[in-house]
Amino acid sequence: MLFKNTTSWIKIILFLIGFISIDYSFTSISNINSCFIYRRIRNNEGIIILTNYLLANRDSKELEDFLVSDIIEKLGLNKYGVTEQYVKRVITKLMGEQDASGRYRLRLYSEVLDSDGRPTGRIALRDEIIHRQGIFHGSSNVAIFNSKGELLVQTRSPTRFLFPSKQTLSACGHVDPGESPLDAAFEESTQEIAVEIIEGEQIKKIKIDFRKEGFVIIGKEGKHDGYVKQYFFEYKGAGDGGVYLRNLETKLKKDKLLPPSYQTDDVLLTHYFNEKDRKWYLEVHLFNPDNASKLERIRAELGQDNNLIFLENKSIFNQEKKSFYVYILNEEEEGKVNEIMKHIQEGAIVGGGEVSSFGWIDFDTLLRNFQSNPQNYTDAFVPFFTDSNIIAEIRRQIPL
Repeated sequence: MLFKNTTSWIKIILFLIGFISIDYSFTSISNINSCFIYRRIRNNEGIIILTNYLLANRDSKELEDFLVSDIIEKLGLNKYGVTEQYVKRVITKLMGEQDASGRYRLRLYSEVLDSDGRPTGRIALRDEIIHRQGIFHGSSNVAIFNSKGELLVQTRSPTRFLFPSKQTLSACGHVDPGESPLDAAFEESTQEIAVEIIEGEQIKKIKIDFRKEGFVIIGKEGKHDGYVKQYFFEYKGAGDGGVYLRNLETKLKKDKLLPPSYQTDDVLLTHYFNEKDRKWYLEVHLFNPDNASKLERIRAELGQDNNLIFLENKSIFNQEKKSFYVYILNEEEEGKVNEIMKHIQEGAIVGGGEVSSFGWIDFDTLLRNFQSNPQNYTDAFVPFFTDSNIIAEIRRQIPL
C-alpha cells in the first residue's frame, strides 16, 4: 500500500493543495492558505524547498539544469511516488516563460495584507495581480546614513521600465511571503549594496555584512500607506519625442489639468527616454486617491493624442504597507560603501544591473531637492519625506 499511515496522507494532501493553489493564484487570489507554497521560514516541507531551489538557480538556461531528481530527493517525494514529469510541469509553472536570452523568469509572489497591514495567509502573483489590482502587500525601505549624516541615495538603471534613472532610497524591496519586514530590509540592503569585480582570473564580491540589530524602525512597522497609480504611454510620433512631450506637459498646465508646480496630492506627469528599447515614454502618476477623477481626465485627454499609445498592460495600481528603517554605518562599513562606489565609477555592475550608481547627499539638501523637483525621484520618497513626524524621527537618529 502506497500510504501506510494518516500522517503520510496529510503530507501528500498538503503538498497537492500547494500545487493546486499555484494554478489558481495565476489568475486570482486563492482562498487556500497558499503561503504554504512560498513560506521559507517556519517550515521545510513540500514546495518551500522547491521554491528556494528555483530562487537559487533562476538564471539557468535550460530546464534540465535544475536536476529534477535532486529536487525530488530534497522534497522527500520518493516515498510518495511523484514522477519527474510531474515535478517538471510544476517547475515550468513556477518559472513562467523564457526571455530572449533563453533564461526563465521566476514568478514572484507577495503575501496579501488587509487594510491594516495584517497578513491574510494568502499569496498572489506580484506583477500580474498585486500590482494591477491595487492589492495591499508589504515593502521595506532603508535609508542608510554615514557618520556625517549624509544619506546614501541610489540611482536606478536607465534600462529599468519603472522610474529609469530616477533617484530612490538606499535600498528598497518587497516583503516576500513568510518574511518579516526587518528580514526584507536586511536582504535588500545586502543584495543591492554590493559589487562583483574581476581581479586577474578571480571574481571578488565586495559587500557589507550588515548588522541586523542596526536597522532602526521609523514610525510603525508595516503601517505606512504607499499609494501610486501609474499610466504609461509610448511616444509613436515622428521627430524628437522629448520636445513633443515637454510641449504636451506645458499644454496640460495651460489647460489647468496639471498644476503649475507639482504638489504631492496632485497628478505628476514625467517623461523619459528608455536606453534599453530606445523609445520615449510618458508616465502619469497619482499619489493621492482623492484625485482619481483628475487622473482619469488626463488619461482620457492623452488617449486622444494620435502620437501616444496607451500601454494598459504596463500600467500599475500599487498599494503597499511600507516599513521604513534607518541604518547608521560604522567606520568599516562606510569604507566598504566608498570602495563599492569607486568600483561603480570604474564600470563595475551593482545590484544585478538594476542600480546605476550610489551617492552621498546631505539630508536637508535632499529634502529641498525632492520638494522642488519630485519628478527626479521614485515614489519611495512620497510617504516618508512628506510626513513631518517621520522627518523629525529621522533627524533624531542620524548623526549631527
